[in-house]
Amino acid sequence: MLGLRVAARQGKSNAQVLILLPGGKRNITAQNPKGAAYMDSIVIIGVIISGIGLIGILLCIYKAMQIRKQGGTPEETQPKFQKLVALNMGSLFLSMFGLIVVVLGIVL
Repeated sequence: MLGLRVAARQGKSNAQVLILLPGGKRNITAQNPKGAAYMDSIVIIGVIISGIGLIGILLCIYKAMQIRKQGGTPEETQPKFQKLVALNMGSLFLSMFGLIVVVLGIVL
């Protein structure tokens, strides 16, 4: 026998095979550009969706602080806060959905 030993290692977008021969090493890299590029773009889309949701949450906090600074009776402020609840729930949904897309892009 020649003493051939093969070690395989798989990275994010490529697989490397290290062949150890008695005279030296040879490194062979097989790339999968199609699958990696699609998954990277899915992760980027998920980050953008989560970022939009985060901006919505920050906007909701800002508007709630403005309503509190204006003051007023609870009867006047309650409809304004109820509108903010809808914005808050939509923003939380976008953030959650974006994180799900990111996880799917990483796992797949």
